[in-house]
Amino acid sequence: MATLASTMPTLSDVAKMQDPTGKILRIAELLRKLSPLVDDAPWVQGNLPLGHRVGVETSLPTVSSRRLNQRTQPSTDTTEQVDEQCALIDAYSQVDTTLANLNGNAAAYRFSKAKRYMRAMTYEFERQAMYGNPTTTQEEMRGLITRLTTAGDTVIDAGGAGADNGSILLVGWSPETVYCAYPKGDPNGTGQGIQHTDKGIVTSETSDGLIEVYRDHWSFCGGIVVENPNYLGAVRAIDISSTVADPTGATINLVTNMLSLIHGIEDIDSPLIKPVFYMPRTLAKMLDIQAQNKSNLQLEVGMEEGKRKVSLRGIPIHVSDAMTETEAVI
Repeated sequence: MATLASTMPTLSDVAKMQDPTGKILRIAELLRKLSPLVDDAPWVQGNLPLGHRVGVETSLPTVSSRRLNQRTQPSTDTTEQVDEQCALIDAYSQVDTTLANLNGNAAAYRFSKAKRYMRAMTYEFERQAMYGNPTTTQEEMRGLITRLTTAGDTVIDAGGAGADNGSILLVGWSPETVYCAYPKGDPNGTGQGIQHTDKGIVTSETSDGLIEVYRDHWSFCGGIVVENPNYLGAVRAIDISSTVADPTGATINLVTNMLSLIHGIEDIDSPLIKPVFYMPRTLAKMLDIQAQNKSNLQLEVGMEEGKRKVSLRGIPIHVSDAMTETEAVI
């Protein structure tokens, strides 16, 4: 399946344009490597101080055939205005100044320790990108799976009935369909939703006493925008334990469900979008096992940039550790 992924601005592309010093670009590259979703999604600047306002199409204009000299009534499409909220994810890291200086390169040591904070921030961003719900937690973005609760062409109910369910998500990424946004009035002041502030040496005070530390502030502000819901779908309510107990796919055939989902997504073969599957690790494992135990030529395995890549009908399959295996039924 052909795509024009290279035409879509990644987080690293945005950082490269906004920050010629390379400091923010380095952070963007790390976030990209830590999250398949951050890496796959195109990133655009929002038009709101902490988000992005879009018009979501709700109906097409009316057209008709006419005879010669017959008039045609004008018509219009209808849209619904939707404000997509960005999430502001913060972290502070600090290390003992003496320990950092003993390493011989305090800056490198501090950055190596800070990576765990950025890993946690990236995981939180991807969790919210999947399950965020500003209705229940005001400061969160609205996640992708949160939107997919009613069975239909783009939401396939796999029939799970217990509390150990998972989903397989299919996103048609593009700057006109589904994408990530950083806010116009970026509170971090960097222009692309990422900030690093070196606080230098500060005195950390607790009930145990005082200590001199190097402190850094890390911040990541971004959100998910679904401008065209027709390019978003999922197989929901996949019973995890039943799938694990069914390695041949006799009752829960993951490939069959994924193929049905492909045909439910509008214009999935368009070269203007980048379709990607996401699933939790156990479902990715069982998909691989089912494919080995059946006469199945749908899954394709190859190498890209030194990494093993798996796809179905040319659509990449990525594991998201932010996707849970304890979802409720739909």
